[in-house]
Amino acid sequence: MDWSEFHVGTYSYPTPDLSGKAFEKFNIKWLFISCLVVFEVGSAVCGAAPTMDALVGRVIAGVGGCGVYVGGLTFVALLTTDHERPLYLAGIYCIWGIGCVLSPIIGGAFAQSSATWRWGFYINLPITAVFAPAQIICLPAIRPQPDKSFMERMRSLDWIGTIVFLAGAICFSMALSFGGTEYSWSSGSEIALLVMTGVLFIAFVLVTIFHPGVVAKNRLLPVGFMRTADLITLPIQSAIVAGVIALEGGIRMLPLICALVFFALLNATLMPKLGYYMPWYFVGNAAVIVGSALMFTINSKTSAAHVYGYTFLIGVGVGCFQSAGVAVASAIAAPADVNNAVSLMTIAQICGVLASLCVDGTVFQSLAISKISSILPGYSESDISSLTAGTSGSIYQNLTSAQQSAVVDAVSDSIRLVFLYPLAVSAFGFLLSFTLSHRKLYLAEGKVAK
Repeated sequence: MDWSEFHVGTYSYPTPDLSGKAFEKFNIKWLFISCLVVFEVGSAVCGAAPTMDALVGRVIAGVGGCGVYVGGLTFVALLTTDHERPLYLAGIYCIWGIGCVLSPIIGGAFAQSSATWRWGFYINLPITAVFAPAQIICLPAIRPQPDKSFMERMRSLDWIGTIVFLAGAICFSMALSFGGTEYSWSSGSEIALLVMTGVLFIAFVLVTIFHPGVVAKNRLLPVGFMRTADLITLPIQSAIVAGVIALEGGIRMLPLICALVFFALLNATLMPKLGYYMPWYFVGNAAVIVGSALMFTINSKTSAAHVYGYTFLIGVGVGCFQSAGVAVASAIAAPADVNNAVSLMTIAQICGVLASLCVDGTVFQSLAISKISSILPGYSESDISSLTAGTSGSIYQNLTSAQQSAVVDAVSDSIRLVFLYPLAVSAFGFLLSFTLSHRKLYLAEGKVAK
């Protein structure tokens, strides 16, 4: 799971800001549709892959999907007023939330049927084919810089900054993903990855400041903040501790997603009416703190009802501010900087998700493998690794009852410790919320306080 998500996330790292710059310069409609085509090509390659471990198409899908995401936000930012924008942005996140619930259910159903897991990717193709005509006909063709030639616009993009940032992102992600699992932390490979991450980060800062070939406003300048990867951890918790199949694991995410969707819509409706945005970050982070702290107390005996309640609180918290960032940033920014605001907020989200996934995945894998190895000293590393993915495999089924119980306890304890990360990050976010402006942003008559 970590490797599949690593492919999507890593190659999406610099894509939002590069896409945001591209949407400033090229025809937004056709760039959006081009990104959609790239995403569909990636889905087709994923479906045609010989095995689940050969999903290199996720790299293509990650780049294309990220461009579609940024393009959608760009359309919303350009075609709505400041007061309308939060509701439309919340709609995008609600669709994302519904997809998070339906994807494991539909994917699990495909995997258990004669259609196989491949149709979990192929299903994107007919869905896009149905809606593509409406997108081609209805989306407006916005040309931000009609007076410049294609090559002038291509040269103005920060390709060097993108390449340096991508290389650093790959080294960083590989260092965290493989440290303690594929390589020991003291191995030459791991040290080399960490050193290269630092070197490339310094190089990126220097390129951003001193790049002679690209004017300052066109340089790739991402900012990031951490977000949780609970949507990755929760299905594992269901598969291991509760012993449920993928289909039921998706259903168990419903409380979190339903809370997230409802409170995202509530935020989008009330924030423009009340005018303030600071309280949403204050309350939202507080709810995530409580939910994460409660998830830190779970064990193999914790009932599903308790897990539902705890994750519901996390969903409430994330829903309070998930779509608020882009809405507030685009409202505060000058009209000429709206695309920059959207792309910077988007890359913050993507970077946060990938960093969170890497940290959570590394903590979980390292702890779980270490604990299970002490329980089953005679088993190979691949056998132990497979036990961290679920209880439906033959290796788990061949264990004694006492060994099965010990493995479940070990994995449950490892998952519990993963929630220290969102707990710490939300606590930091809670403190930062006090630094946000206490004044009204959204004023009467559709105006905003710049």
